Amino acid sequence: MATAQIFTPAVGAGDATGEHTIQLWRALQPRFGAVAVYSYYPPGKLPGEMGPFVRQVNAEHRSQADLTVVQYPLWYPLAERIRDLGGRKLFWYHGVTPPELWGSARDSELLRNSQIRTALAWHTHLAAVTSPYTARELHDLSGLPEERLRVVPLGLDGNRFAEPPPLAELQALGDRWQLNDRRVLLFVGRIAGNKRIDLLIEAVAGLRADHPDVKLLLVGDGDYNQAAKELVAQLRQQIDAAALQDHVAFTGRVPEIGPFLHLADLFILPSEHEGFGLPLVEAMHAGTPVLASASGAMPWVTEAEEARPAGLTFAPGDQADLARQAARILDDGELRATLIRNGRARAAALSLEAFDANALRVVDEVMT
Repeated sequence: MATAQIFTPAVGAGDATGEHTIQLWRALQPRFGAVAVYSYYPPGKLPGEMGPFVRQVNAEHRSQADLTVVQYPLWYPLAERIRDLGGRKLFWYHGVTPPELWGSARDSELLRNSQIRTALAWHTHLAAVTSPYTARELHDLSGLPEERLRVVPLGLDGNRFAEPPPLAELQALGDRWQLNDRRVLLFVGRIAGNKRIDLLIEAVAGLRADHPDVKLLLVGDGDYNQAAKELVAQLRQQIDAAALQDHVAFTGRVPEIGPFLHLADLFILPSEHEGFGLPLVEAMHAGTPVLASASGAMPWVTEAEEARPAGLTFAPGDQADLARQAARILDDGELRATLIRNGRARAAALSLEAFDANALRVVDEVMT
């Protein structure tokens, strides 16, 4: 049987690339048997059956396999090994946040370097990308020709989100965050400049006059590095200046986002750069209508420009349009019902089964 290995900066539940690596490992198992995973940073929480196959290594690591997959959400030293590996090679590109959208001087150099080092894709046989948007982005950054790009949308186990948790759990969560008799706007994701949480807070200030019952929950890690901590402090100052303390709350990182999705009246992703936007699909599975910036891969994920949109979009960076579209969804029951129905259909199409089939199709192409 042929052998396979995955190089990744991180692996484990709770991190987008880490979760994808778990899914990819599972998809490759039937075809390759024992698939080794080499992580540059310490592994996070792993499925029990995967643990023995994961190892943290440094930049000097050397291993060979018939197939090597290099995960690339940004540059990390281990990715350089793709230059001198034998066998067949697949570059899996997740999208690099443009430095100008990061919102902080911290890590900007890493992002610029990550854009430049996408040229590593030339050392592989094919590149897999998460969306048509990331296909264009990788082509523009690296010059890799379109005929060497394959779109493999992310997949999701909808069972994790489709069924609401027990009513008592929802009530307890509502009590904790003072959500009773409130209409809940929800953001899920890391606290980062490109996510444009500042824009979302501005929109809440605009909504407050006609929708005094709205409350925004910001669910995500704001403590993972110094840039995030500084941004959280700036956002809290913005909230205080607009007297929105009763309308906005930070939850920090949470064990499960499913209960929050079932408490929300509207899920909003205001990012100016997303290579996919998996939280949108999680919300669709839960039956929560979604609103996203018309940037990155999000119009494609939400099918916002199709005949039966699974979500609405707003003009990037336009808080007035964000507030207007949010009000439409909150106030129009027929529109809400349509978005929920279409969202569930779109989420069902972005299943783990579809991901497995698409991933293996690309792997087979690489191996021939």
